[in-house]
Amino acid sequence: MFVFYPGLRFDLQIVMQVGVLFALLYLLRQYKKDNVSVLLLLMFFPSIFIFLGSAVNNLYKIVVLAYTIYCTYRRKVWHLKSKINQLWTGAFVLFTVAFFVAVSQSTGNTITIIFSQYARYLEIYCLYFLLQDAIGKRQQGKMLLQLFYQIFLVQILISVLKFILFNGRQIESLVGSLSIIGGAMGTTIPIFGFIILWFYRNRRMTWKDGLFVAGLLLIGFTTGKRAVWFVLPVVIAAFMVYVQGIRLNKYIVLGIAAIPIVFYFGARLTPSLNPEHKVWGSFDLEYMFDYAETYQFGEEGLSVSNNKKNVLLSSVDGRLVENDTRTAAGRGNATIELFKLMFSGEANQQDWIGLGFSAMYSTDYGEFLELPLTIKLAYKGAATGMFQSYVTTGILGVITTIIFCFLPFFFIHHIRLRWVLLGIVAWEYFMYTGIMFRTPAFMAVFLFALFYSNQQIEVAQWRKKERKCLQQMKDTTYETINHSTRI
Repeated sequence: MFVFYPGLRFDLQIVMQVGVLFALLYLLRQYKKDNVSVLLLLMFFPSIFIFLGSAVNNLYKIVVLAYTIYCTYRRKVWHLKSKINQLWTGAFVLFTVAFFVAVSQSTGNTITIIFSQYARYLEIYCLYFLLQDAIGKRQQGKMLLQLFYQIFLVQILISVLKFILFNGRQIESLVGSLSIIGGAMGTTIPIFGFIILWFYRNRRMTWKDGLFVAGLLLIGFTTGKRAVWFVLPVVIAAFMVYVQGIRLNKYIVLGIAAIPIVFYFGARLTPSLNPEHKVWGSFDLEYMFDYAETYQFGEEGLSVSNNKKNVLLSSVDGRLVENDTRTAAGRGNATIELFKLMFSGEANQQDWIGLGFSAMYSTDYGEFLELPLTIKLAYKGAATGMFQSYVTTGILGVITTIIFCFLPFFFIHHIRLRWVLLGIVAWEYFMYTGIMFRTPAFMAVFLFALFYSNQQIEVAQWRKKERKCLQQMKDTTYETINHSTRI
């Protein structure tokens, strides 16, 4: 009945999930009067339902989808018609058509898996209108920001509980309230947590916020994720220096100065990033970056073309030999070779429609390597978000996913914020797992950033206009009085 992490005491896992349940109930009690807040809380706390088994988890997914549709109908958000909203709807319709064309032509798709995958994107489509309505029409932006802040604070507290219960052991799949079966969220949750912190503090960070950031890094540490030590410092620097403009103060200077310290402790605390492969191993910068390059681009960092086929070169006894004439090594090369296939004009029908969802999500590592793909990977873990789209719904799915999921970022008025958020999702989809696009809770954060930042700009413009009008009125009054005095 239960789904639990093997090799760990079952009773301790129950204690952890009880902690998650209490956090959910506490937040539901606070926000029970707002249906959008309740929906967001349900989306951010799936681990309890996953833990209770597949039957309960499937029921949970149905309830979340039904509640999403109910909230959309209840709030009557469909009347929010504008050219931008019509463009968003058009992108979703295009994605829907391509999705069902692909899955109807590919094999290995059951009704259950088709609609469970499609439901993710339907929820994202509805969330766009729900958050637009809540922030714009109902002026609930501050409340939702408070909710998001508390949600990510809970993720930190759950990680502290996890650290205590399991004696600091790095357990990949137990990630806050979001996952007990996959560890990729250990990298993405800290990124989203900082984005919300940046909005919550209204861009004015203090030294106390360093504790929050340290908590976000703890999430990555307790899941043993390597990328978080590279990516989160870059994200922080991008927001603090680029997005809000270079306005240095002591806190920004201290934050920038802390980046090398984060790299240092990241290398020592993550076993795969130090030569000793243990927590508190030695710091070796060259080893750290060599590992990152190999992880992204394979052994020796090479994947080349030979007679229009992909070739993986491996190091054997100090010399490079051909390992598999149709294999790309590492996540970076998976994306590179896929782009080459897309623009080569040599893609076949299977490349365009994919193999179906079971090929990606119901196969083990050995079975995945046997799939009849034009582009193969050295191992299943190298499948980026883009490559997963290719396997499941083909190049058609890749193109429509990019259009649908990247489109909202171009609606952001704050240009620098737009490019930073686009950079984050581009890295995650093309070079990492693509989990941001497949998780409605994460897309909710991006959509919140879209509408909340746009609202702030509109309010600032309105206040500026009001001040200008008041100044004109004062000047007019002064001139009238002055004229009367002269007479």
